[in-house]
Amino acid sequence: MPAGEARVRLAALQQALTRLGAAPLGATRREILVGYQELELALDWDQAQALEPEAAAETVIELAAQVRAAESDWEAVAPSLLPVLWGRGEAADLARRAPNLLAWPWAEELVLTVAQGTPLGRRYLGRDDCPGGAAVALAAALENLRGRTPTEAVTAVGAEGQPLYGLACDDGLESSRLLLGTDLLPAFAANGLIGAAPAREMLSFAPFCAAGCRHLRELVNLAANGAASLPFALSSNLFYLSPEGVLRLTVEATPDGPRLHLPEALALRQARLAADGRW
Repeated sequence: MPAGEARVRLAALQQALTRLGAAPLGATRREILVGYQELELALDWDQAQALEPEAAAETVIELAAQVRAAESDWEAVAPSLLPVLWGRGEAADLARRAPNLLAWPWAEELVLTVAQGTPLGRRYLGRDDCPGGAAVALAAALENLRGRTPTEAVTAVGAEGQPLYGLACDDGLESSRLLLGTDLLPAFAANGLIGAAPAREMLSFAPFCAAGCRHLRELVNLAANGAASLPFALSSNLFYLSPEGVLRLTVEATPDGPRLHLPEALALRQARLAADGRW
């Protein structure tokens, strides 16, 4: 929406909300504008533009009431929670708009949040939204994510016999499956996995073994190119997933193309695996 038109619609919506008694509830100018933007997400463009300000205000209030009703019952909220990863830049912008945001740094460069499914889409939890504490919210979100990740979501994308995999689900949170670690490919859990999550809706990975590491160049290029071109960009680096946790692998841009830096700890692990005959 052009800025001038947005100001006109906002002023009309504010007047309508005042007449409906919504303004005394403490809605700020920004919250009212966000409410109208969320209304546009719930409707297509023509429907939103056709609404009179009073009707738009009533709909915003109705949708907000549905969200508040869901928030009041933690048992009803918990099954809809999911973890969402952000790049630090977008996470900082989200935190400015929601100073009480429930968020954790993850794998050095990403930020982990918890979102609730609502009639308006995703609502990101604040630190005061969890009666049992932040750890309870995150545990519920991870359990929900695990339940929504069927085995068949992981598919081989390399040539026959080559261990390169991708993951596709229908919730737009493929990158969040990094949090499931080696459960994505339990057969390779002992050695670990190398994963690329350049954007929120993309995840590819290979086992950390001699055959899998032949695909490191593909994963490096995928991470670098995807982070530069895809919406909701996350990381141009790779991640090593093991039963012990996650390790970021830095990808450096060079004149000859992206180059992966294998940290010393992982190089030593590779040497131990080879010495044990598991490489």
